[in-house]
Amino acid sequence: MRGITILLFAYNEEKNIANTIRVINSNIIKTKINYEIIVLNDASVDNTKKIVEVLKKKIKNLRLINFKKNEGITRSLKIGIKYSKFDKLTWFPGDNSFSSKNLKNFFLLSKKCDLVCGYRNNKKIFNFFRNFLSTLNQSFQSILFKQKIKDVHGIFVFTTKDLKKLKFFSNRYSLMIEILPTILVNKRYKVEHCKVYVNQNTVNSSGTLSYQTVLDFVLTWIKSFYYNKIKTT
Repeated sequence: MRGITILLFAYNEEKNIANTIRVINSNIIKTKINYEIIVLNDASVDNTKKIVEVLKKKIKNLRLINFKKNEGITRSLKIGIKYSKFDKLTWFPGDNSFSSKNLKNFFLLSKKCDLVCGYRNNKKIFNFFRNFLSTLNQSFQSILFKQKIKDVHGIFVFTTKDLKKLKFFSNRYSLMIEILPTILVNKRYKVEHCKVYVNQNTVNSSGTLSYQTVLDFVLTWIKSFYYNKIKTT
């Protein structure tokens, strides 16, 4: 079915999930695109579930999937892909980390493009180490696939059928390290880019640069590169 599924990853996001949903919904509804928003509640122990249940009564296209045990973003994404009913799919963290600015145009591109990259036009607000890792990963992937990708850790629209074919290696925040290589190695897409903007009010709440995250980043790169190299030889 033509349209877009928007997944929201949530773990103890009672302070941010309502604003995240409102920002996403207020922009996608302007596009006249068929859509659904699925909140993937990864066993939150706060009021995340209750807040989403209240919003479901006001937003008819909002769905909620609850997990009994916290297992991370990869499990949430796999379940979200499985239950998606539209031909395009994108996802956001539930921490209100993207502002409303230009999101409408990002969603509109999904109508005519199979691969859209929403690149963070103000990502310089992140610290040096985070920007360094992002630039390094971005450079590797742009060179490997001979096409420019402006922000591998931005937000993306993919075709749902492509995502259903994925073999996942990561279990934390390294999804784009494996998703882009696996998809781009099988088919040469024209990557359409669109400016998006990080929410400066919530940028410091992210904890993605822990030691475990960096380790997962490196291991996922190795596994993904090896898998795709074997697959294409």
